[in-house]
Amino acid sequence: MALTISKRRQAVRDLEECFVFIADDNIEVALSFLIAAERSLDELSRFPFLGKAYEVGEFPNENRRVWHVSGYTHYLLFYEVTASAIDLIRVLHSSGDVDDLLV
Repeated sequence: MALTISKRRQAVRDLEECFVFIADDNIEVALSFLIAAERSLDELSRFPFLGKAYEVGEFPNENRRVWHVSGYTHYLLFYEVTASAIDLIRVLHSSGDVDDLLV
């Protein structure tokens, strides 16, 4: 049974920012990125522990995980698994200071 996907406001903004950044070079690739992100989230809804545990900060959260956008391995989906949902926290490019953005 697939879990529901919830996206935090910042995750939605992240997806929009990624789209705009990619679209600046190629709108078709940007559209493909959004489709790939949704497919990756759908995959996580069915297999929530595909991503590896991701601990950041002083108080690690064992339910926080990271997985890549399919076909866009430098774009990372940070999420938490609950009993009934995947909670998408952020969507970040791996070249950024990820830990600071997640604290």
